Amino acid sequence: MIFTENPDIFLYTGEKIDVTFSDGLYRAKVGDRNYCATLFSGLIVCIGYFHSIYTSFDVECETITAVMKAIRKLRDSDKLEDRQDALGTLRMYPDDPDAAKIVGDIERKHVSFGAVYLARCLGKKDFSRVTVTEISTLVANILHRKELITELAEMVKLNA
Repeated sequence: MIFTENPDIFLYTGEKIDVTFSDGLYRAKVGDRNYCATLFSGLIVCIGYFHSIYTSFDVECETITAVMKAIRKLRDSDKLEDRQDALGTLRMYPDDPDAAKIVGDIERKHVSFGAVYLARCLGKKDFSRVTVTEISTLVANILHRKELITELAEMVKLNA
């Protein structure tokens, strides 16, 4: 964390910690201990290691939404089930532009006639909604089953 201005540091007891800058170091004394660091943020870390402190500076944190988590899971996961779960989460947020774009891109991917036929037989809107269990249960031919699972895995990938 890099500060553009140096905030005040307080102990949780309410006592303000006086910070000085001399000889190229930020220095502070808390109780009988002296702390110093080349960066102000480093001084905060040092003091915070031994004492409960807070600053007058409000740090804004990036909030991670469910859509962002699902996009990361879809992008980073190697397991097909995890990617399908993430895609299902994205489908629950049709008003989010990122989620709508990703879901639309995945649903518009070209798939084989056998994949479309299987999805229609199962009453699914598209092949990305078909699970591996359903493919394994309904497709007896092992080679065709493997092809369909591979096609499903490629379909549910997020192209970076």
